[in-house]
Amino acid sequence: MSTNVKIAFINNNIKERNGELHLNDEWIRIENVSNRRINMFGWELWHWKPSKQYSLIYRFPKRIDNLFWTLDPGEIIILFTGYGSNKFIEETSDHKSEFHFYCGKNSFIWNNAGDIACLFDTESMTSTLAVP
Repeated sequence: MSTNVKIAFINNNIKERNGELHLNDEWIRIENVSNRRINMFGWELWHWKPSKQYSLIYRFPKRIDNLFWTLDPGEIIILFTGYGSNKFIEETSDHKSEFHFYCGKNSFIWNNAGDIACLFDTESMTSTLAVP
């Protein structure tokens, strides 16, 4: 398994705000820990359940706002469960550059202990992380 791009964190500790739960409070952080630029087009994030069922959660696009993109060394991806517009956020003194992607799901995904997030490049599994 490659360690160039890894699933670093699953945020599934959802807090109620104003009496509501928000799907985009659930997210996964993916990091490029290598020293090279990675083309993530066609990479996929899958959800594995203990009942040995896989389901495709997200396939990374070729473009963001009609521009080709790559994940540069040190950059991160935040993959939100709900809806939104994919975007790139420039690095500032407070945080590294990050990409925000949205799965477009209508319910929470990472809410069962034992579930595993699995990241695949175009050839094989590159990283996994169990739901805390």
